[in-house]
Amino acid sequence: VNMVISTFSSMWISNVAAPVLCYSLIEPILKASSAGKSRANLGTSQWISAEQDGRLCRALILGIALGANVGGMASPISSPQNLFAIEYSPVGWLPWFAVSIPLCVTLDLVFWAWLIFCFDLPSANSAAVTYALKRNRSASEPLSGEQYFVLSVTIGVVLLWCSSVTLSGVTGEMGVLGIIPFIVFFGTGILSKEDLNSFLWGVVFLAMGGLALGESIKSSGLLDSFAESIAFFIEYRSLSPWQTLCISSFLIFVSTTFMSHTVGAIVFLPVAHAVGAQMTPSRSTELVFAGALACSAAMGLPVSGFPNMTAVGIEDKLGVRYLTTNDFLRYALPASLFACLSIISLAYVLILLAV
Repeated sequence: VNMVISTFSSMWISNVAAPVLCYSLIEPILKASSAGKSRANLGTSQWISAEQDGRLCRALILGIALGANVGGMASPISSPQNLFAIEYSPVGWLPWFAVSIPLCVTLDLVFWAWLIFCFDLPSANSAAVTYALKRNRSASEPLSGEQYFVLSVTIGVVLLWCSSVTLSGVTGEMGVLGIIPFIVFFGTGILSKEDLNSFLWGVVFLAMGGLALGESIKSSGLLDSFAESIAFFIEYRSLSPWQTLCISSFLIFVSTTFMSHTVGAIVFLPVAHAVGAQMTPSRSTELVFAGALACSAAMGLPVSGFPNMTAVGIEDKLGVRYLTTNDFLRYALPASLFACLSIISLAYVLILLAV
């Protein structure tokens, strides 16, 4: 459930902010697990339960991180690299969903089964889960009028985004539609100036700076020269479009495993677009689309994207981190490789059908 929530929330509020919100949902379980661990360290008979709770907490944290990375593929606004990609090769919301939803559902199911197998999670509720549910059961309240209003505006804007291609003559670019919730929520007082100051402006400037960097490389002619060399290699080797996509996606996947997804997209997606434009017929949309998905699929290290960076920083009340680099290498790296294989197989077929 937490993985699905992480993926779905990342789909609409980006996988930069979604993990932070999702970790707050499991905070009662983490606190209960820490309390159980403290009692076990005093020599009580609860050591086995505390050990199970510890495995569960690690699986929950890693599952939310993996779910957020998967959610980074789900929509054009779910991650900075997707926003960067659609600037180079515009893809409508419905074609994007036609590719991303089957891919995300497949990855979430496989990752869920993988984590259950790896962490040997018990079939029954752990002591931490039982305690957290009892403590929070009375806290549930019906939705307020303000929450219904926020939900209505959100759904309305999403529907406008999905039909942006058809209504482009009336609404203009998707960014214009994005002003609607900004005006409505700040104009009605739902959001305040403190909320405005807390926005992740660094990510915004990073993405826009990447667009400026890509445009400068393109206008200087350096990108065309590089793309022509790669296109000549592809033609010389008689590589098919699928082979070209595999090579391009794998290079982006490996690179963004060791660097930020956004930085990787800034560096490599313009190259993928230029290479695709040199092919006959043009394959720039396919290469850029698959490249953006490959950025999110890179989740094998703590530095591989914002969700992983957030996950590795979570500590218990004793200051001990739940996850280490070894956890990512043992559990996230195999999942990451499976995601990459899914992109060059399942997603490739869907891209050909949808784009």
